[in-house]
Amino acid sequence: PNWELGVVVFANAQVLSQEFHKYTHMKSIPKAVKHLQDCGVMLPRMMHQNHHKSPYGDNYCILTGQMNPLLDSTNFFRRLEKIVYTCTGNEPKCWQLSAEMKQGVLRGDR
Repeated sequence: PNWELGVVVFANAQVLSQEFHKYTHMKSIPKAVKHLQDCGVMLPRMMHQNHHKSPYGDNYCILTGQMNPLLDSTNFFRRLEKIVYTCTGNEPKCWQLSAEMKQGVLRGDR
């Protein structure tokens, strides 16, 4: 059935995302991996490094990174953060590092 295929695809994508993410942090990577990063099949190192810049509020996608521009430009993750904050009271790290970001999200600006 379709739901079983969905579970298999999701589980494999989860495992691959962790592997792809690992390569963005390695200083020396195999040539084949570098080629796949350059082609956009795997998360490119430079794209992911933007995620590690304060206030750490964007570029969350770690499989290929291709959805980052769309999700960041539509404030998808800011909206999820607001839902989590509203339901649990837990603030994301990016809010703790940027009061301006927190206030913008709570006002609905972001």
